Amino acid sequence: MTTNAVPRVINLRDTGGTLPLGVILVDRRTRFGNPFKVKDFGLAVAMALFQDMADGFCDPRTAGARYAEADALSFEWRARLAPENPRVIIIEALKGKSVACWCRPPEGFQGRLLCHGQILVGIANGIPPESVE
Repeated sequence: MTTNAVPRVINLRDTGGTLPLGVILVDRRTRFGNPFKVKDFGLAVAMALFQDMADGFCDPRTAGARYAEADALSFEWRARLAPENPRVIIIEALKGKSVACWCRPPEGFQGRLLCHGQILVGIANGIPPESVE
């Protein structure tokens, strides 16, 4: 995979855990990792919270009863990445690049928002995250 290809999300399981050349790792071990675990928040809420966080805030309506926990995770993530405007760092670091994570399904996303990597690629390239494969 080169950086000239259409940016997409690659599942590291499909590469034997090897990061392809030019692809940026965005799992939880990195500054781009999603702190909102699906097993803790559910898929829809974890994706919505990550989108909110990338936009620079944590919406109490999204987090519901777990707002305090979500806000703390959001604050820690923004502090690691860019306290003022995470989108600027995301665009600078990821524009035109594919990303790698562990959650892309074998059949692809098929227009469904299933991975925070889609949100990152969408922000970096000015496209809807649901269109990212």
